[in-house]
Amino acid sequence: NLFQTALWSMEPRMFAVEKSTTGKRRYIASHLGRFLDYYWRKVDPKHRHYYELIREKTPCRLYFDLEFSKEANPDISDQDSAELLEDFIAELSAEFQRIYDMDVHRSCIVELDSSTCKKFSRHLVVHLPNDALFESAIAAGRFVRVLVGRLAEEAATGRLEETRPVLAKHLFVNTKPKLSLDSTESDGDLRASSTPQSSPHNDTTCFVDMGVYT
Repeated sequence: NLFQTALWSMEPRMFAVEKSTTGKRRYIASHLGRFLDYYWRKVDPKHRHYYELIREKTPCRLYFDLEFSKEANPDISDQDSAELLEDFIAELSAEFQRIYDMDVHRSCIVELDSSTCKKFSRHLVVHLPNDALFESAIAAGRFVRVLVGRLAEEAATGRLEETRPVLAKHLFVNTKPKLSLDSTESDGDLRASSTPQSSPHNDTTCFVDMGVYT
């Protein structure tokens, strides 16, 4: 049993947990086995929000943070979100085949759902064949930038829309709601409305978080 084996691991690891809504974190340095014992036996399931810190120049699995604000992107339905995720995973598999001639199937990917009513959030961890790893988080980030760069180019030229229309439309998402002016007069003034609206003029970003590979 892999889990029981990990419980006896003396491999040093580092973890972090958010302690407040301001982003403050508490850091834990521990043997992997001791941390897993603490995590599974003593931590309330509602509070299992720990992150592993990947040390510099340490081999690691490929991972992704996929996220966007639902309030800033009201045109992305739950069905669109599901298709967006599956389209991205399909293109990820194609990228591994193109670059490494490697078959990476959906079953190779662990998907963690951290979504809320305000935010779409998925964390993906890719288990490559033969337990292959990237040499570091930096190397993983280079691969991700190549993938996202290709998708952005194909979206710009219209090629991606032919095969992955949802991914082409929502590869880049709004970062904040658009403030529109309510045309209803009240005491002779126009009132600002905070109703979220999707607009090409809003600030946008890729729904693949590129800041997690430093």
